[in-house]
This record gives sequence, C-alpha cells and structure tokens, in this order.
Amino acid sequence: EIGAKALSQKEELKNLRALDLTQNDIGDEGVKAIAESEVFSNLRSLNLKSNRIGDDGAGYLANSKTLKNLRSIQLVVNDLSEEGEKLLRNSTALVSLSSLKFRV
Repeated sequence: EIGAKALSQKEELKNLRALDLTQNDIGDEGVKAIAESEVFSNLRSLNLKSNRIGDDGAGYLANSKTLKNLRSIQLVVNDLSEEGEKLLRNSTALVSLSSLKFRV
C-alpha cells in the first residue's frame, strides 16, 4: 500500500504504459492511490496479480477518472467477489478496457 502511494506521486512515471505490481500486497488502499493518480493516466496495462485486492479496490478502478487509457487489467489471485468483478465489467469510466482477467 505504501509503495503504491509513493509511486502514484512520482511525476517521472507519467509516460509509463505498463505497470506490474504482482505480489506487492498493495490492497484496496494501494489501488485507490493508483486509480486516483494523474501520474498513471497514460497506463495501458496494469498487472495487480496477488495483492489482497477486494471489491472496494475493484470499485476504485471501475470509477477511475484517470485510467481511461487502460486496456488491460490482471487481477488474478485477489479477494474479489462476483460483485467486484461485475463492477469492473460494467465500468463506464474504463472506456479503453478490452482485457480483464480474474482467474488463472
């Protein structure tokens, strides 16, 4: 969580296209920092595999105003219920999303 918050404030990452945070234990609050950060507005691919992310985290992603360029999200091995998955599948904010992976 702390690492994700620190990354979300690094202006030098503003042109980053892919971010892989596999097994970094960022949880829902770390996802919130990413989803709200203008730094990640150019991201195309986000791998959040195995990070203790639950439905709150899914909601932060689904409602993000800054991740509109995101095309791919990987959320394998997290704590999402069907409700969290549904939030992401039905997101109107993630307009470029074409790949969403919840299971191995």
